[in-house]
Amino acid sequence: MLFLIEVIKGLLTFVAFCVGLGIMYLVFIIVREVGWVVKQENRKRYRAKQKQCDFCGPAGRYIAVIAPGGCFEHGLYIRVSGAYLQIYDGEYPGFIDNIEINFCPKCGRILREVESNADGSI
Repeated sequence: MLFLIEVIKGLLTFVAFCVGLGIMYLVFIIVREVGWVVKQENRKRYRAKQKQCDFCGPAGRYIAVIAPGGCFEHGLYIRVSGAYLQIYDGEYPGFIDNIEINFCPKCGRILREVESNADGSI
């Protein structure tokens, strides 16, 4: 009889421990999801306040100009246009390359929305 009572006490302790772990995991999930929502709201608020710099504004300046000499006869120009980093030379029709970017390389302002995973990572 004493053995049966000890087994029942052990099983009840085990069940209480499992329920406690389940509740702790549920609280962890809720806190993680609420934290993710708060992080997204903070990002939206930050984006709304962020101003354009001289390089990513509507009539942005050149980020870099490599003067003639070296291997480029007409110069090499680098600028931000929308959500693209444009690299081109001064010839017509010349070389041009558009590299899609998410953030301004000078000020870090978000230029386009980035799709994120369910856990909030990019």
